[in-house]
Amino acid sequence: VNRLILPRDWTRVRSYAKRVRKWALEEDVLIDELVVDHISFGRGVEYIFPKLQHMDVHAQSVSTIHLQTLFLCPTLESVTIHNADPTTKLSSSMSTFLLTLADIASGSLRHLDVHWAAKAPVLMDQFTDGLRDLFSHPLEQLTSVALRTPGCINAKGFRALAALPALTKLQLNLCQVSNIYNYTKPLDNATIFPSLRDLSLLGEPGTLTRVLSFLGLSPRIVSLAFGVQHYPQSRDLALLFEAIAAKCLSVATLQLRVIEMDEAEFAAANSHYWDTPEMYHHNLAVLSSLLSLKHLVGLHLEFGVPVQLNDFDLETLARAWPSMKALNLCSSPMCGRPMPGRTPLPTSPSLEGLFSLTRLCPQLEHVGLCLEDIQASVDIVPLIPSIPIISPKLSLLNVGWTKAGPSPANVAALLCVAFPNLSSFQWADMSMGDVMSRHLMSGDLSEGWKQVAELCPLLRAVRANERARIAKGTGEDMVVD
Repeated sequence: VNRLILPRDWTRVRSYAKRVRKWALEEDVLIDELVVDHISFGRGVEYIFPKLQHMDVHAQSVSTIHLQTLFLCPTLESVTIHNADPTTKLSSSMSTFLLTLADIASGSLRHLDVHWAAKAPVLMDQFTDGLRDLFSHPLEQLTSVALRTPGCINAKGFRALAALPALTKLQLNLCQVSNIYNYTKPLDNATIFPSLRDLSLLGEPGTLTRVLSFLGLSPRIVSLAFGVQHYPQSRDLALLFEAIAAKCLSVATLQLRVIEMDEAEFAAANSHYWDTPEMYHHNLAVLSSLLSLKHLVGLHLEFGVPVQLNDFDLETLARAWPSMKALNLCSSPMCGRPMPGRTPLPTSPSLEGLFSLTRLCPQLEHVGLCLEDIQASVDIVPLIPSIPIISPKLSLLNVGWTKAGPSPANVAALLCVAFPNLSSFQWADMSMGDVMSRHLMSGDLSEGWKQVAELCPLLRAVRANERARIAKGTGEDMVVD
């Protein structure tokens, strides 16, 4: 806009404004306050975009917040708010935006996603008060809230959030909450979060356990995800899992991960893992309370180290969760990395244990396990024609720090017979990419599994051709390109 806004400009805007459903302002766009004043004075009593449904708000200046406040309307269904480095003035302006949002769109708002002050250690009171006032309105259609920034909700705001009648999905960052009791103590745990089904929390293990204990029996919750800042102790994990088993009987998917750590935290975690195994090694005893969750079909423990299990432990898990579809107990490692002079941990499952697991859980599609050296199992490669298909559904295998051994081709041949639909590998010292296409780091571990990943598509095609010819009863020689 490089001149005054005239009535004919508004006539032109109104001709297409009713077709606008989504507003998104680019991050580097700056709006002069004078332009905002012209728009505010000239719009009249009508809404600028009367059928707007989605807003992606980048609050990089006071004037852009004022402009986007003018765009709010009663049809708005979702709002996403971004600002990584707010000032006091921006927080005050955003508080006004939130109050206006509550007044205008409380009857239609369904989704709210907040990325506010991601790099700021302490949020301004105006913003947290604005969220509190927003949640205090009768938001009867609000089903999804994601507050991704530490400290962006205070105790009063949390209590208002807990009372929302239609809220089914909540993502909440509690990393800077020093005393969760102040948030939960005044509430009746029989009435809070009455419709919640999907809960994602970031914070210390003790904080997460307290929130779960406070929820009361929550049969509606089917998905739980937790993030912790530091590598957790076994005792803390056991208490958290006990709370899950006691309160969330119908949970189907459970994920726990360690959020990003810097180099010093990485070194400390690795030291704890090796020097105090009685405190930091996680085994079947830590997981035992979860065995009562009969509806569990997805378990992802992504805190960077393999869970210490043997073949018998795997069978115990498989018999408790026969409908399991995804079992990831070996995420991208940040601790437990093989170290010079360290004795390998003795409780890694074998390839036979993996076969037993997939037999007992026929729906498994994704498995993550750090296996012991599988060369002994690969020695049976001459018997491959007699090996039956173990699991026709397994498509993704994460082997962590497992060594492929000196014969990657034999490993690939064995896996392709046992798992004919296996199409994707993950392993340590690799970065994610397209299926079967990885950017590899240096090291024998990566090189071995790289060969396995490259050979699998060819061997999988050969085995499929073999099975097809056997089914047709033909003995013709096969030609493979």
